[in-house]
Order: sequence, then C-alpha cells, then structure tokens
Amino acid sequence: MAKNTTQQNEVINYFDAALLYVYANSWQNRRNDDLRKLNCLAKRVTEAIERWPINLSDELKTRSYFQVMDSLQARNRRKTTLRVYKDRVYWTVTNPLGIKVLAVYAQHRDRLVDIFIRLNNLAYEMVEVSEEVCEFWQVESSMRRYARFLAQRHCLPINYAMLAGIVARHIYDANHPDTYGMQDEPSEFLKKIDLYVKRSGRDFESFQRMVLIRRLVEDFEAEAKQLDIGIDRHYEWGLLADIDLTCLKVLILYKEANHQGKLVDSKFDQSQIHLRKTRKVNFDELKVLQGFLKAKSPPVPDSHHYIFNTDQDDVRICGYRDRGSLSLRIPFDTSPDKAIALVNQFKRNLRKHLSDRLYNSDDNSKCNEVSKILSAWDDPYKRMIIKNKGSILGLLAGLLCDHIFIFWKGKKPPGAKREIHSVDDAIETTMDILKEHGFSYDAETVPKSRTAARRKIAAIPTILDFDPQPIAVSRR
Repeated sequence: MAKNTTQQNEVINYFDAALLYVYANSWQNRRNDDLRKLNCLAKRVTEAIERWPINLSDELKTRSYFQVMDSLQARNRRKTTLRVYKDRVYWTVTNPLGIKVLAVYAQHRDRLVDIFIRLNNLAYEMVEVSEEVCEFWQVESSMRRYARFLAQRHCLPINYAMLAGIVARHIYDANHPDTYGMQDEPSEFLKKIDLYVKRSGRDFESFQRMVLIRRLVEDFEAEAKQLDIGIDRHYEWGLLADIDLTCLKVLILYKEANHQGKLVDSKFDQSQIHLRKTRKVNFDELKVLQGFLKAKSPPVPDSHHYIFNTDQDDVRICGYRDRGSLSLRIPFDTSPDKAIALVNQFKRNLRKHLSDRLYNSDDNSKCNEVSKILSAWDDPYKRMIIKNKGSILGLLAGLLCDHIFIFWKGKKPPGAKREIHSVDDAIETTMDILKEHGFSYDAETVPKSRTAARRKIAAIPTILDFDPQPIAVSRR
C-alpha cells in the first residue's frame, strides 16, 4: 500500500477533527437538548451585541461574542458567581458608556497638560532627592497613585496606569546622558501628551466594550448555569453554537476531497456525480478550521499555583516586583509529565496575552505575522477517531444511517424517496445519499458501519477523557 503524502495526511487530519466534532455533537444530542438551548442563547447574545450603544467593526463584534460565551461557559462550569475579567481596570470612571474620551480631552486639554506637568515635576523630585538610582518601576508606581489623585480632582476620565507609564518613561529616559535635555523640550513634552491621548482613546473603547460584556454575562448567567453540556470540557461554547457541521456536510466535503484528488477512495466514482453540484473547496483554508474543531487540551487544574500574571500577583525577581509579564514557576521536583503540561499551558496563556495585546494595537500585519509564528507552538495533530483514510467513509455511512433512523423516524428526510419506519428504510436512504455523492456502498456493510458508529458515539466520553453521568443507549 502506497504511503500517504504529507498533503493527504493533512486532509485526513482535517476529517478526523471534523468527524470527532460531529460524533461528539451526536453524543450530546442523545443526552439532552442543551445544544439547541445553547444555540438559542448564542443567538440572543449576538442580537444584544448588535444593539450595543458603541460602534464596533465586524471583527470586534465576533471577538465580543466569543468573550461573552467563554465567560458564560466558565461560570457554568463552576456554578458560582465569578468575575468576568480578572485584569485590572486603571480608569478613573466606573461607567464609561456615553463618554467620548477623545472629545473630553480636546475640550479640557489644559487640565490634561496640568496633570502631565505635575506628574513630571513629582517624578523629577523623586529622581533628584533619591540617594540611589531610581528604578523605572519605582517611579512608575508612585506616578500611578498621584495620577489617579490628580485625575479625580480634575474630574477627567484618565487611564492613570498608562499616563504614569508614559511620564515615568519620559523622566527615566531624561536621566540618561544621551537623551537628557531632548526630553525636556516643549515639543517633546507635547508629543508625550499626544501619545497618551492616542493610546488611551483606543484603550477606552476596549474598556467600554469590557463593561458591556460584563453586563451581558450577568444578564445571561442564570440561564447559562442551567445547561449541561458534557463535551464542553473540550469544545468552547462559542464554537459549539457557531460551527454548524453535520454528517451530511462532512460527506459533501469528503466528496470534494476525492473529486479534487486530495484523497483517493476506491468506492468513489467521479462519473456518478453532477459537476454542477460540486463546489471548489480550499483544503488549505480548512486547516484553519481544523484548529477549532479538534478537541482542545484541558487546562492543568492547579496551574494558577505555577502561572502568574504579574499585574495581578506579587512576583519578585532579585527583590524587585515584576510587572506586565506572565511568569512560570516549575519546582525542580515536579514530575516530567506535569512540567510538560505546565509549559504547554503557559504557551497557550502567553499566546493569548500576546495576541490580545497586538490585536488591541490595531497593527494587523504584525498581528498576522506573530499569529503564524505562534502557530508553531501547536502540538503535532494526533488523530482521535480515524485509523486510516479507508475508515472515513465507513464512519460517515454509519453515523448517517443512525441519524436518519433516530431523528427522521416517521418522517421523510429532505430529498429522500421514502418515509423512515424501519432500519431497512434508513439503510436504503443512506445508500441513496451515498450514491448521489458518487459513493458505491454495499447494503450489507451499512448495518455494520451503523453498529460501529453507535459504539464510537458511546465511547465519546472515553475518547475525550471526561466522566459524564451514564445514559441509556438503545440496542435497536
């Protein structure tokens, strides 16, 4: 038997991820109706985002949707009330809705300049009276407290952490011989103010969006906690509600893979399909979708004891507190397996932080470049349901037959020739569908494939490694 090419293996990997997703959905739908309820919940979340009083790009709306769904999923999992965002908010206003911060800064620029001057003078005093060299973090820490005080006194919506960071950097650079003097020129000072205005305007929009996300999560929290979705240990709610992938759709993609020569199935007859019913599918682009469809690695349960956000946790290096970093601590006596799991978890967390930071900077080219680099951090894909390419059609035929019998019993499936009253009706309808898409399949093999598919469905908790409550599986 000829060995698969690299491209063929990549296409097979995609079908493994797609079939795993379809089989997992099938297991969940036999357990309860909560995936349908999740879809309804996701629809209302989308509609609520569309009604928000702030203008968002389509990309930001999508981003907001997934943030809301992720937060609802986290609250459902713990069944307790949690903070939606653990990141600190450094703004001096608690309700940013209705505020146009750039317009406020333009109207009260004299107040903003006054705050800068006062912060600048305090920073100089710190540096001059200090008997030792002031570290940047020391200057910045003092600036934050004073910036917050001044902003509240002037009644201005100020990001005091960002403001303090810019002033502290201004003073810190000014105390180096090669830059001293240049930083004190009025034009340079005004440039720092303009820099703050630009950065804070973008951050304020993110702050407004964060507040709306928090409110939306609180509105839907009670409903979300009622859902019991076992497969969400490995699939995100946003994707479960957003990716509508069925067994029939995977069959159509499998037909296209054979039609394009990406795969070769001996049961596929190109002459049996109508060219007008084919559609060009870019399987390189589907590799991106594969990343969403594949089961995600569960987080290390106690990773919070080893991975720290230094903006939230007091992490000290050489006696000095570190800020603006993600830190990983692995004791020497940690087992190798756990150390590897912690490193992988750290990589996932760091990738998310870096991607969010770049995304908020609006530097799309840089964001795309870094995303490609970080994608190399992904573990090699491990197939979880397909042994070889020859098993794809059997998995599809078996699941299709079982779905037809269970979900269309007493009814006539769209485009079918008969109503479904028995397993034989489901088998014949399955063969008709396979033939329509160019696949010849033995009638005696369909029942065997259905039995194998039912076993695979029942094994989903084992495949995805979670422990659900037992459910009855009919032996019909």
